Amino acid sequence: MVRRRRRIVLRRLTGSCAGQTHELMRARVTLGRNRTNDVVLDHSSVSATHAEMRNDGDRIDLIDRGSRNGVFLHGRRVHHVAVAVGDKIALGAEEIEILELAELDVTISLEPRFGELWGESPEMREVFRGLDTMARSSLDLVLTGETGTGKDLAARAIHERSARRNGAFVIVDGSRLDPASNGAELVGHALGPSGIDRERRGAFGDADEGTMFLDEITELTPRLQLLLLRVLTDGEYTRVGETSTRRLNVRIVAATACDVRQAIAAGTFREDLFLRLAQGELELPPLRARGRDAEGLAQRFAHELARPSPLRLRTATLKKIRAHRWPGNVRELRNAIRGAVELAQSAGASAIEPDHLVIRSRNPTTVDHLARLASYEEVHQRIDQSLLPRWLDDHEHDIPRTAAAIGITPERLRARLLALGLQPTAGQTETVPDDEA
Repeated sequence: MVRRRRRIVLRRLTGSCAGQTHELMRARVTLGRNRTNDVVLDHSSVSATHAEMRNDGDRIDLIDRGSRNGVFLHGRRVHHVAVAVGDKIALGAEEIEILELAELDVTISLEPRFGELWGESPEMREVFRGLDTMARSSLDLVLTGETGTGKDLAARAIHERSARRNGAFVIVDGSRLDPASNGAELVGHALGPSGIDRERRGAFGDADEGTMFLDEITELTPRLQLLLLRVLTDGEYTRVGETSTRRLNVRIVAATACDVRQAIAAGTFREDLFLRLAQGELELPPLRARGRDAEGLAQRFAHELARPSPLRLRTATLKKIRAHRWPGNVRELRNAIRGAVELAQSAGASAIEPDHLVIRSRNPTTVDHLARLASYEEVHQRIDQSLLPRWLDDHEHDIPRTAAAIGITPERLRARLLALGLQPTAGQTETVPDDEA
């Protein structure tokens, strides 16, 4: 089974690497000075993570990630814009060209599940194939994706399909490790001299010959990051209170819901540790990007949670599920279905009605969401992308009228629309007053 994916080919036009090409297939590609980027541009004028290209829709979006020296398309500074073949892009003093956009067939899984993960969408079947490939290797991995996408389930399934399946699967939450323990929760500690202290194997000892799932890696303190890097580099560790070393025999599957590259650019996460951990890297897509998987998952959850008498979901209930964006992803959906099952059962209903499904709406432009975006510029991009199309619709896509209504000049509105890759609706024309003709 295959799905169509777009390949981007970039060519560097400046510097010692002029003429070099990069072939990129990922849905989200970063460009910048740090080695963690998909395209590394080492000129001093380039920011740590300078820009991003998103390749997961019907177009390619170029986004400035809050760079110091800006992103320029054909000499014009842009913040979020659609790009095409032949476009020349400047990031600081570096210049690249989009050489080719090609559609390719990518092999995906025949099975709609991987361990406890389920999904019939091509997006998830591609993830399943990637997870299966990772499970067959011995590499340390980093799983990324929003909260609630199932990174923990993916890590467990990788372990269960790996050569280490007979060993332990140990879960460590990086946000809960005690900074005062000197890493004892990871490396363990010896029995105290008084005999009162309890000997502890530590997570490395507990996971010996198995897999350690290290969640929330970006929450590790600098001291614990350094400790982990040394252990992984040396392949051995020393328990607190001991002098002899022990051989490390653990596979690490790390995970985070945060933008690791942004954390590296901000100086809160070590670039060398990420490079050591990310011998393989895979992103789990949000539920809103998985086609109609939300409806299928809802039906599966209803069947599972309503046992021994499974409940059906009304068509109107499925429509309500389809309309919600599920910012909390699969975890939010499961919790919502659990509540709906309880309400339906308490009412003696034979099916889950729309009123049984309580969805706590979260506006994607609320402050708590915007605070997690990459930069001040991106906050304004998101707001303009949401509001400008509405204002244009309200004024029949008449640029001067829309500009007058929101209190800016037509020239400024046109420039902003162009920078954001927003154009008047097809079939409608812009009205140009005489003094601008």
